[in-house]
Amino acid sequence: MSGKIINLRKAKKARDRDEKAKRAEQNRQLHGRTKAQKQIDLFSKRKAETELEAHRLDRAQADKDRTNEVRTDSPELDRGDQNSDT
Repeated sequence: MSGKIINLRKAKKARDRDEKAKRAEQNRQLHGRTKAQKQIDLFSKRKAETELEAHRLDRAQADKDRTNEVRTDSPELDRGDQNSDT
């Protein structure tokens, strides 16, 4: 029995570390975005929402503007052109 003597506890811990490293690498490939990339995405999403909200009209203001618009395709405007030969 001239085999190499090993500490079983250390061998088990080394094996567990290797398995954990393999699992971590697989997770990095599946979900691999760095913290900086996540923050950039979050900030750009917030900026887009802020810009959209800045251009949004209040519902009451939008209704008021819609009723005050002059319609160019209304029949009242065309009627004036038809009566010009009288």
